[in-house]
Amino acid sequence: ALPEIEKQGFGDLLDKVYQTGEPEFGYEILAKIDKNKDGNLVEGFYNFVYQPIFDLNKNVEGISVFGFEVTEQVKSREQIDKLYNEVQNSNAQLQNFASIASHDLQAPLRTITSYTQLLFKYSKDKFEPNELEFIDFIQNASKRMQELITNLLEYSKIGIEKNFYISHDLNEIMKIVLSDLQPLINENNVTVSCTDLPCLKTDKIQIIRLFQNIITNSIKYRSSNNPVITISAKKENDYYLFSILDNGIGINEKYYDKIFEIFQRLETDKNVEGTGIGLANCKKIVEQHGGKIWVESVEGEGSTFYFQLPV
Repeated sequence: ALPEIEKQGFGDLLDKVYQTGEPEFGYEILAKIDKNKDGNLVEGFYNFVYQPIFDLNKNVEGISVFGFEVTEQVKSREQIDKLYNEVQNSNAQLQNFASIASHDLQAPLRTITSYTQLLFKYSKDKFEPNELEFIDFIQNASKRMQELITNLLEYSKIGIEKNFYISHDLNEIMKIVLSDLQPLINENNVTVSCTDLPCLKTDKIQIIRLFQNIITNSIKYRSSNNPVITISAKKENDYYLFSILDNGIGINEKYYDKIFEIFQRLETDKNVEGTGIGLANCKKIVEQHGGKIWVESVEGEGSTFYFQLPV
């Protein structure tokens, strides 16, 4: 077996141990070894430890060699590297898609919207009521498609964008979130209360999206009462558990998982504007940060969205 190993550098390390008297390590050497003592050499990858043996004069008189087979580990790493490269290629394709979505797909929609508005502006007196309704349908459909493309673009970029995980005071993050949502909050007479939030290493932009999406969702699915939203966080072992409680229409238990899937909307969503991507974004953001998200709800009484973020 030894000549087969020497071809892969085994002999070089033996010479080095003889010359220096220091132990050496050979990592992932491709070698053929008679593992079963039956004369059949089996090729594989091995880690070797070369330990010098000294005589009474402290000269190297021999070397003790121990081999550890790591063929499966090498193959697993090669498979991981292959999958990683495939993911990188997929991410590059998603980035190309993002570019197309933000330019090529939205350009014709802007044209449709612009010319429909011009048609309405200069010729509305010539149309019948039902024809004006058709124009309104076109405008609403174009607006919805633009929102869909924008949200899909946002979804595709989560995990592709370079993340900046630095410590942020989430109380300051919440101020930004509520400031951005203030027009929607005022319009719907929403009461928002928030307990003291921790400082965590996060991607600031993604965490803002996370809170905004959940709060907006709670406002969309309001009941006949004025919306009341309560935000809190508490430390549990290695995570902070966040909860966003609302008094909205609630969610049937059978939809708990479905609402976090992209393009999935509930049967009760028909009269609520949306693209079915907001909560999918939330799930992707939380998982990107190493946490998980779920919901608990009672129909007619409200919902509580929970998510964990690592300490």
